[in-house]
Amino acid sequence: MSFLDAYFADITTLVADLDHEAMARALNAIKTAYAAGRHVFLCGNGGSSATAAHMVNDLTKMPMTIGKKGVRALNLSDNVPLLMAISNDIDYADIFVMPLKAHFERGDIVLGISASGNSENVIRAVEYANANGGVTIGLCGFTGGRLHDLAQIPIYTANNKYGPVEDAHCIVLHALAYWFIDELKRES
Repeated sequence: MSFLDAYFADITTLVADLDHEAMARALNAIKTAYAAGRHVFLCGNGGSSATAAHMVNDLTKMPMTIGKKGVRALNLSDNVPLLMAISNDIDYADIFVMPLKAHFERGDIVLGISASGNSENVIRAVEYANANGGVTIGLCGFTGGRLHDLAQIPIYTANNKYGPVEDAHCIVLHALAYWFIDELKRES
C-alpha cells in the first residue's frame, strides 16, 4: 500500500466512524445558541486554531448568503496581541479562559479543538464554560484525552496521527456548518 493509500484509508475510516448522534447534538446546540443570540467561542492550537478560524468564517458568513444574520462566532486565537500579553504576563494555559472571563455569558458555546485532547489552554476554557452555564463541544483525537471526558458533547476521531485527526475535524466542522445552513433554509 502506498503512503497516499494508507493516509486516505485513515481519513476514510475516521469519517466512517464519526458519531452522528454527537454531531446532531452539536448542531442542535449551535441552533439553540443562534436562536438565542448567544456566542460560539472556538479555540485550538496550531492547526486546530486554523480549523477554528475556518469554522468562524463559515458560521459567520454562510447564513448571510441566504439573507440571515450570521452566527456570533469568535475564534479565541485571533487576537494575537492579547494572546501574547496573557502568555507573557499570566500563563499560556490561560490564553483562552481569560477572554472568556471578559465575554462569556450563560448559554454561550465553547467549542474546543485538540488533536490530543490534552491541550491545557483548551481544557481550561471548557472547564470555565462548564462551570458557568455554557455548552461545551470538544473535537478530539488520539485517545480522546481530558477533552473527551470534559466536553458535554465530545466528537472523537480515534487515530494517533495529527494529519488525519485534523482532517477529520475539518470535515466535522464543514458538515456542521452546511447542515446548519440546510436547517436555516428549511425554516425559511
